[in-house]
Amino acid sequence: MLPHGTTVTFDTNTLDKAARPERHPSDPARADFEKVHEALKRGALRGFVCDTVVTLEGIQRADRAKVFGSTSLARSHEETRTADGAVVRHVTLETTQPARPALHPENARRFQAALSLGFRALCVEPRIGLPRIDDPDKRIYLYENDDAKLRARLDRTFEAARAIESRGFGMGPIQKIAARLANRAGVTEPWYSSLDRANSSEEVAIAKAIAEWADGDTVAAHIGFQIEYLCTGDKGAKAGNSIFYPTQRAWLAATYGVQFLTISELAAMVA
Repeated sequence: MLPHGTTVTFDTNTLDKAARPERHPSDPARADFEKVHEALKRGALRGFVCDTVVTLEGIQRADRAKVFGSTSLARSHEETRTADGAVVRHVTLETTQPARPALHPENARRFQAALSLGFRALCVEPRIGLPRIDDPDKRIYLYENDDAKLRARLDRTFEAARAIESRGFGMGPIQKIAARLANRAGVTEPWYSSLDRANSSEEVAIAKAIAEWADGDTVAAHIGFQIEYLCTGDKGAKAGNSIFYPTQRAWLAATYGVQFLTISELAAMVA
């Protein structure tokens, strides 16, 4: 049995089942969903989810190309003076996406249900072209309480993200599509701007590549924050398109110690 307070990252395929099991009444594993839900409710499990469930997969598939094609970076400047009179200039970059619609109500309800169970969001930062969820009261994200821990977590996260992308997964596929679109148009521009040049068939590939980006960032954040288990229902059906394919899982387990569980396997380990 797992110790009380065991930490678990849930991916998009398992989040709703754990947070809202009542929405899956006919699923043969419904009892497992309920068991995990109750364990989260009483604190036997501590749940986490990557913020890409909102920032990436929260965009409807048909909208993903145009949303990222509309991305721009707004720059702001601020000057302050130190006690000895030196001028310090602060530059802030903020991602704006005019074509991003409001979060679909069902996605919002799922995310709120997770937060009500004590879930906290994991962030891979900073990602150019990817906004963060507004969290003025610090109730959504998991934060480090000192700079040394923050630096160590970012080092772990980005090392894992780079390794995932070097194998052709995570963020890699969407950037390859963008490069191809830019090359076809004969332009040099930020990669995300090129996604707006896609035709209707290419938009389907973009939607799938952004889903893979979300999966890659989920794994990288999980490694960075040193969460104990990663609960996923994604089997990565094709070797060439998913970080969750068995070969890639074996690499993640051997290299980073990632421990994968299905939600039923997790339920079997909960007291």
